[in-house]
Amino acid sequence: MSIALLLRRLHAQHHQTVFESAAEHEECQPRSHRRTPCAAFAGAPRSKHFVHVLVSTGALLSLTARAAPAELPLTPATTEVSTRVWGIGLLPVDGTFREFSGTMAYSRPDFAQCDVTLSIQATSLAMADPERRDEFLSPDFLDAERFPALSYRGSCSGSDKIEGTLAMRGVSHALPLKLEHTDHRLTAEGDLDRRVWGMTAKPLMVGRTVRIRVIVRLP
Repeated sequence: MSIALLLRRLHAQHHQTVFESAAEHEECQPRSHRRTPCAAFAGAPRSKHFVHVLVSTGALLSLTARAAPAELPLTPATTEVSTRVWGIGLLPVDGTFREFSGTMAYSRPDFAQCDVTLSIQATSLAMADPERRDEFLSPDFLDAERFPALSYRGSCSGSDKIEGTLAMRGVSHALPLKLEHTDHRLTAEGDLDRRVWGMTAKPLMVGRTVRIRVIVRLP
């Protein structure tokens, strides 16, 4: 049963309880002006039921408030998107994207449910070595001139994984991300085989595995 339907039923039950209690009170009034106790009304079983309805409704409203999803913008102000590949001698080559936008709607506090969208500008890639950056933006790899953007869309699978799809170089393939989170930080990370996205150049100089990492500061 949905929360909305359950709330409507509790609301109707509450009004029925008030009506029945009022009817009982009316029946308890004496015909004369004397104050005559009424055992049916004095027993107050309806009052207890009325309190129970109020408590149940309040608890359900509190639960609904806690379950309401939060939405967080994914921008350079709150988020870091980075990559790592391994070159000759297994030396890591790191890069960071500076221009991207997206949103993340998630359930608090456990991230059991979430929806993520992220669009990244390929030419915003920053690397310590400008020549290496130009190489990765070339047609051999990202081919940024023909495919200026990368995009990712996914949803949480439990509280520790995102199942999603990465669109890059004109093709889309599944890319699951491992999800870790604390009270103030969320990290999503996954490895892709660059050959699956058509990046097959220089197999002896550049490793085939690319690590994608997204770090988000939580409010």
